Amino acid sequence: MKRICPSCGREVEKLYDGLCYKCYIKINKKEEKREKVYICKYCGRVKYHNKWYNNFDMDNFEYEYTVCPRCKGLSKKANLILQIRGYNKNIEDEILKIAKKNKDVIKKVDEINEKDIDIYLYVGKNRVKSYYNILKKYGEVKLSKKLFSYDKEKGNRKYIVTILLRDDEDA
Repeated sequence: MKRICPSCGREVEKLYDGLCYKCYIKINKKEEKREKVYICKYCGRVKYHNKWYNNFDMDNFEYEYTVCPRCKGLSKKANLILQIRGYNKNIEDEILKIAKKNKDVIKKVDEINEKDIDIYLYVGKNRVKSYYNILKKYGEVKLSKKLFSYDKEKGNRKYIVTILLRDDEDA
């Protein structure tokens, strides 16, 4: 008894899942389309189906880098500037490692000359002290604050903190 394939209209002896052999192979050989996820380039969180996840298995997904809403808000302005005079690569490595661990946003790193560097960061509450203590190990440290904004709703003042490190040899 001949049967008709609903996909192409051919008359065939046997149907495979309701299709002729050629249509069955064509449909089943199509590569499965992989879903797309978005990865925040600052904190590494993953957006999947309009939700942000901290831990997400990336297998079988296409991905694109973006900035999550939390980091977008944080990265608008640096609130901590580390001025390192008498530059040492160990200091920069340690600071960047701590920033990554704390999920602080590194805005930019300016090399002024071979021995001087400025690192602009957006850090969370009460993290300025940890950077101060790190720099204190390497030499003379001075801390200064500059008022840059005022939150009328909460009544909070917002400061940009600058920590200046002068290497012991330069002081």
